[in-house]
Amino acid sequence: MLALALGLGLAAPAWAQHDRPDCRPGEDGQLALFQDLYWRWVYGGLNLPVDGNSNAVVHNVVMMPIPNTPGDGTPGTQAVTLEAHQSWMLPFWNLLGTSYTDGTPPDQFLGLDVFKTLDIKFTVDGKTIVSTRNVMEYFSKFTYEPPVLLNSPPYLAIIWFEGVGILHGPLSPGTHTLQLDVKNTEKLPPNFGGGVIEYHNTWNVTVNPPK
Repeated sequence: MLALALGLGLAAPAWAQHDRPDCRPGEDGQLALFQDLYWRWVYGGLNLPVDGNSNAVVHNVVMMPIPNTPGDGTPGTQAVTLEAHQSWMLPFWNLLGTSYTDGTPPDQFLGLDVFKTLDIKFTVDGKTIVSTRNVMEYFSKFTYEPPVLLNSPPYLAIIWFEGVGILHGPLSPGTHTLQLDVKNTEKLPPNFGGGVIEYHNTWNVTVNPPK
């Protein structure tokens, strides 16, 4: 698995095939579009606007920051401030396929069973939104066109994405708690590290009242 340790690349704008799309939560295909933009922002030099709370945004949708946890089950927390009108996008558990500089064959898509068998629970203020029963409703799979070029041999480029996440509408003013507990129950193949990737992350969200 391509780890977050590769670091952030926030250089020149690069909207790829998405010419500043007018994306709205709930529309077909919008979650996949935001997953594409999210990881281009993290790894590919996509420069997103920043709001007054230091959040990266796309058309009033906040790209939620992720706690810096290693994926071994160590819990993490993240404080976030939103405005009352802002929707938000949050990745849960994702795999990024890559090509290589050393002649290693490119990664192939994994079977859907890895995602269908995720042990996952995501809650907003204690209410379960995503669980093992409906996880595939939050699943996206696509090929990156163009690939996301990396400057980190032996990785050449991110070529595909498979994963789950959420595109959520605005929260009411006040304080909210988002909780994610997720791990794979089907072991990953060796080229993705093998074994289990596990997260127990909490977001403490403050939503400012309308101005």
